[in-house]
Amino acid sequence: MFFFVNSCSCSFSCVCGHVGVSILKRSIRLYSPFYSSDIIIASPLGLRTVLGVEGEKKRDFDFLSSIEVVVLDQADVLLMQN
Repeated sequence: MFFFVNSCSCSFSCVCGHVGVSILKRSIRLYSPFYSSDIIIASPLGLRTVLGVEGEKKRDFDFLSSIEVVVLDQADVLLMQN
């Protein structure tokens, strides 16, 4: 089984951890801004880096207010985390 790797600089979860996807009439746009994305593919760590922590001046989480469906893969791994 493959889980998110945190020891290399080239893996999905280390570099960005989140990708916005926009679906247009005849094409799909990858790496679109979250506010104009139709689909957001993200790791828990990637979302945490975007959301920030309380007290930070630059926090960005307004895009989460329009979520309609959440697909959570390998939820048992998330339960094992502290």
